Amino acid sequence: MGIDSWCGPLMATGLMEKTTAGKYKIRPPVVKLFTREQPLYLDEKGTEALALLCQEHKKPLILIDSYAKVTAPLGIDEFKPEVANPIYDLMSAVAPYEATVVLIHHSSKSRAGERASNAARGSNALTAAVDQLVNLKWHSDKDDDHRVELHTEGRGDKPIHLVIEQEDRCQWMLHGNAQEINAKEAREKQKNQLNERQGKVLRTVNHAWEKDHREVYSRTLRQELEVEFSQVKDAEKAARDTLDQLADKGLLDKRKTTLEGKGDVVLFRPYGADLSKSDVSALWKYPPDTPHPPDPLKCVQPQKGFIHSHSFSREGTEGKGGPESVFTKPGSDALTLPIKNANTSCKPRLEDDPHWPPRPEKR
Repeated sequence: MGIDSWCGPLMATGLMEKTTAGKYKIRPPVVKLFTREQPLYLDEKGTEALALLCQEHKKPLILIDSYAKVTAPLGIDEFKPEVANPIYDLMSAVAPYEATVVLIHHSSKSRAGERASNAARGSNALTAAVDQLVNLKWHSDKDDDHRVELHTEGRGDKPIHLVIEQEDRCQWMLHGNAQEINAKEAREKQKNQLNERQGKVLRTVNHAWEKDHREVYSRTLRQELEVEFSQVKDAEKAARDTLDQLADKGLLDKRKTTLEGKGDVVLFRPYGADLSKSDVSALWKYPPDTPHPPDPLKCVQPQKGFIHSHSFSREGTEGKGGPESVFTKPGSDALTLPIKNANTSCKPRLEDDPHWPPRPEKR
């Protein structure tokens, strides 16, 4: 770049100052600046000049912008492996002084979306010559989106993939992990493309979780959206298919589990919802799978809104008095469902309806 182009970033970072004479002067730790007006090329003469500068400074940093500019006079075809020779020569010359070389090289427009090792313009021999690659590309093709994706590749280093944005000259902000941001934006795009039924099902699952931390499965969904599935031949299958479609689009999370009284079921919850917060007991409220009450001859349970009494007795058909279990509705004198010698303290049995309250414990 020319000196005028360098003034902006160097002044903003305090690496250059303007003198009283109106000229610009570099400041430490910058020791030498080669510009378009005073260039340096990676030929034998330029490599020796950089090596001499490195001798005078401890662990120097060499920034080259750009590789195509400093190798242009050498007449090397950048699409041939020989294009990497100048950088190999430079790194060998400055290695004794523990210098770090930062090299800027442009990508090919046709391969800009690929990994840094493939996206670089010209021969891949150049990207193979360095230890660490940093690839920068626009996050999207929208003109008003100024976010940039930063992706690293290196020998033995864990890759980093971030989304950043320049707020001001030489000032950047971090938006977060690029994979997470891309996935979130993909989900939003999927939401905008849902059909009417898929949209209703998604809202139902989200509402169930927000209200009760309740997961949803095909049978409860079919009953909660009875009108939506009323015209479908196999409503429960249609409900399950719709839930699976939303999970495939990344809008729902699902898991397979076994629940007492329900068997093997696949439960669905909003994408990213914390499974540890799931309230499985809420599944018994919405709505019961088997609406019939338990067999009173096997075990009697008091219904909600009824008072359970053990003290009522009368003459039976055999002329003997005995305790009976009786259910009375509050505010009513009428007795309902008298069961002779009812067992009110039995433990749950396999055939009992799981939607009824727990049985009273023995005293």
